[in-house]
Amino acid sequence: MKQNATLLLLLVVPFLSPLLAQCPIDLESGPDIYACMPPSPATIQLNATVSSNADGFEWLPPVPASMSKVLDPTFTVAAPVSTFVIKAYTLANGANLIFNGNFEQGNVGFTSGGNYSPGDLSQPLTYDVLANPQDDNPVYSNCPDHTTGNGNMMAVHPPPSKGMSVWCQTVAVEPNTVYSLSFWATRIGPGVFNDNKYQLFMNGVLVTSSVPGGLCSWKEIKATWNSGSNTTVEMCIDLVSAFPNFPNKPLQPFALDDISMRAPCTVYDSVKV
Repeated sequence: MKQNATLLLLLVVPFLSPLLAQCPIDLESGPDIYACMPPSPATIQLNATVSSNADGFEWLPPVPASMSKVLDPTFTVAAPVSTFVIKAYTLANGANLIFNGNFEQGNVGFTSGGNYSPGDLSQPLTYDVLANPQDDNPVYSNCPDHTTGNGNMMAVHPPPSKGMSVWCQTVAVEPNTVYSLSFWATRIGPGVFNDNKYQLFMNGVLVTSSVPGGLCSWKEIKATWNSGSNTTVEMCIDLVSAFPNFPNKPLQPFALDDISMRAPCTVYDSVKV
């Protein structure tokens, strides 16, 4: 005797629907499918579509792991009724896990190898959280912050040439998840060349490095990071010389702003056989 099973389009969890506006991904798990059982197992093919702005997608079990990254996997099912769920994510619209990454709350939420020196950046290895670097040192430029143009930034007077640990924060993360990392940097003091290089570390592992733009010219430095088995991570930004073979080249005053670590923004769709 044959049993007809209809594949129905379902939303996995109704409370996810508000996220659709925040996650601008078009995800469809495919049209209705009809499978006949017995015989068992039956062979089925799923047919999902996902918009190009998604950074990734994955079918969840019971879809075989070897086919989880395929939009139209073909495989066998033994049970007459199964639910198949696909998820898609973007790193652009996730919530920022960094506390006070724009420094609008002042000198809180992070550690630094520099010495906090409010109102005075005349000495090496000092930093301040401020709106106008020139207020702390008259040779600095009046660079606006990156966030709004009139907010705070972390301004730093580095040591002459040795480099420093500038900013660190420990964040709780989900295992086996890809995160988007970003921060903005600019030179705020005098100098002809950009001698600074910024390095981004996750749990002590270098993930990217870059030389910033010119005076009062904010440049984004970004990367992605897979959490693996980690449930927490220390994110750190270090300063080193862009010319390590020339130890006498001075490092230049600079500022950081809008540090972010974004979890994926994820949408789900499902079908039931």
